[in-house]
Amino acid sequence: MDTKGLLFPKPKDSKKIKNKVKKIEKDFCIMPQSNLYSTKRIGNLRRHEVFFGVKQRKLSIKYGLVVFLTDERHNMSDKGIHFNKEFDLKVKKIAQKTFMEHYHKTEEEFIRIFGKSYIGR
Repeated sequence: MDTKGLLFPKPKDSKKIKNKVKKIEKDFCIMPQSNLYSTKRIGNLRRHEVFFGVKQRKLSIKYGLVVFLTDERHNMSDKGIHFNKEFDLKVKKIAQKTFMEHYHKTEEEFIRIFGKSYIGR
């Protein structure tokens, strides 16, 4: 006997809704507007987690420390944040200051969460 239809089926759109919620969570951004990046996913911009690595990537998403970049400014040229250390450090400093102001955290608390400080480097 096929019991699949007898159980309370989820609406067909529940997976779409769940994916949309996840996307919105991943697009949550507290970063200030800048000419270096966008704070909104527009067109073909790619999301970049400011602090990356397995643990830091998740923390960046959780705390809204993400920015949106063109392919060229992300990872498709020498100007991209993944290859340009100066650009990467500048965005990390902005993110740390923004995090500390937004969440009312000290530099020590930031270090406890993200592992190190980028201010003053």
